[in-house]
Amino acid sequence: MMGQMTSERKFKGKKVLITGGAGFIGSSLAEALVTLGADVTVVDALLPLYGGNLFNLEPVKDKITFIQGDIRDRESMLKLVKDQNYIFDLAAQVSYLDSKDIPFVDLDINCRGHLNVLEAVRQINPKARVLFASSRLVYGKILTVPVMEDHPTNPLSIYGIHKLTAEKYYRYYHDTFGLDTLIVRIPNPYGPRQQMKHNKYSIMGWFLRQAMEGKTITIFGDGEQERDYLYIDDIVDAFLALAVKGQAGEVYNLGTRERVTFVRMVDEILAVAGTGRKNHIPWPANYEKNETGDYVADTGKIEAVTGWEAKIGLHEGIGKMVDYYRRYQSHYWLPSGDFSLPSIAREYIKQRFPRASQAEHDKYVKDWVSKVEKSNGVADDFAKRTGTNLIGQRILEAGCGNGGMAVAFAQAGAKMVGVEIEPELVEIARAQAFTNGVEAKFEYYDGEHLPFDDGSFDATLSVSVLEHVTDPVNYLTELLRVVKSGGYLYLAFPNRLWPQETHTRLFFVSWLPLSWIDRMVQWFGRNPLADNNLHFYTYWSLKRMLKQIKIADRRWEIVAEEGVSHNLLKNIVKKILGWFGLSYKTFLPHVSVILKKSVSL
Repeated sequence: MMGQMTSERKFKGKKVLITGGAGFIGSSLAEALVTLGADVTVVDALLPLYGGNLFNLEPVKDKITFIQGDIRDRESMLKLVKDQNYIFDLAAQVSYLDSKDIPFVDLDINCRGHLNVLEAVRQINPKARVLFASSRLVYGKILTVPVMEDHPTNPLSIYGIHKLTAEKYYRYYHDTFGLDTLIVRIPNPYGPRQQMKHNKYSIMGWFLRQAMEGKTITIFGDGEQERDYLYIDDIVDAFLALAVKGQAGEVYNLGTRERVTFVRMVDEILAVAGTGRKNHIPWPANYEKNETGDYVADTGKIEAVTGWEAKIGLHEGIGKMVDYYRRYQSHYWLPSGDFSLPSIAREYIKQRFPRASQAEHDKYVKDWVSKVEKSNGVADDFAKRTGTNLIGQRILEAGCGNGGMAVAFAQAGAKMVGVEIEPELVEIARAQAFTNGVEAKFEYYDGEHLPFDDGSFDATLSVSVLEHVTDPVNYLTELLRVVKSGGYLYLAFPNRLWPQETHTRLFFVSWLPLSWIDRMVQWFGRNPLADNNLHFYTYWSLKRMLKQIKIADRRWEIVAEEGVSHNLLKNIVKKILGWFGLSYKTFLPHVSVILKKSVSL
């Protein structure tokens, strides 16, 4: 292992960027680098169900620069890599099990995201040393033990395939552009700061939580498969050693000299925690397809180059974990594995808006829960107005948000798919489906082209999304394209004379011609009637847009949102408007529209 004095000389005053830096490994690395005198910038998307946790950075929060950002944001990466001496690229979608259900999200983060990092480095800072955190899962089925870096790579999961693809990006950018890149293959990591909210990944963390709560740990089969369990301090030391002494363009295994079976790992957790129990059950059907067999890494390569070797044994490492989580448990798991919408909403706002007051937190949670409660009404309204039995209907919701609407339709028997441009909301939606015990798939998409074939769905839903899109005609065309002939689009949107402050503060009248808006865009360089590209399309505006779409007929009906009052003044206004041939429905706060697709593509 690299000596402390050598480390201080190499990192003191150096600029370091850590992607995924609020996570388990990234935050531990940040703390070590601050201690060594580095100028550390941490970037993390803080996706709610992943490991990013601002509490992880609490010991160094005043000594680092933290930026909430995403490696999929090219413009951000171009700015962040500038002038950095070292870049530790740790950001990832980290669940190999989930990767099969959200392959495009996994692709977007674990491939495209890292390609953004490499391109930014190539263009802005080609002298930086970049270390990429890969996984033992790139190997797939293990043929020989111990596993050397040249072992065949045949991943058994989408996650492993994308990790291997990213490795190849790193090697390509080294070989072709001369970038100073290294790849680090991590086995099973464990230690303080590991996420403990759910069992999607970090198996040792989840088992420790179960033990500390006095629950039963389930083991498939006899548990005799061998694994490399590597403690976080050893991982950090390895990254630091490779940052200084690793050879550019190379791949390095990390691992321990301690051969540990899966069942022994569980026994150690139970012994150190002092509570909990274990239960062996048969392997579930097809689960063994993901089982790699015994895995023990050959670490001769990193040892020869840097002198690094793992120091912390399993018993000692688990002891450190138990001590840490007994002190800081409340920061790492939702009570009793609570995946209810209120709990997830609180977690989301705590991560996204750490400076918000408790009153603001409570209002945010209340609003979300209220929206979900109204979702059942939308499902009933859709079924009634279309005369559709939802059971077995394949329905897409565009802009699924927190998943409440899709869950309501799924509970009514529909086969739901949701798409969303905010990755953190995709995760929340998936958690909602999990909590409610329904099957609904949620995917990330780019906001322009729906990743589905023509006529893939019986219906599409879009509720309070149209006012947020910059190209409404393309958006509506895409929604109708993926609907079968004879299928429906349920569309709800604001129809306000005075829009909400969250959208725009400017006065807007529903009859303003779109040509006037276009002219103002040319004059001002942007739409003066919108903040953050938020546009308002009223009933009449929608009519004009539909004239540009040839795949829908002109049959629709307009209804007021539930709860709209019809007081005396409004009735008088309605009467007066009628004298001029104007319809009162144009002035209702919200409208919902059903379009029936009558022409096949």
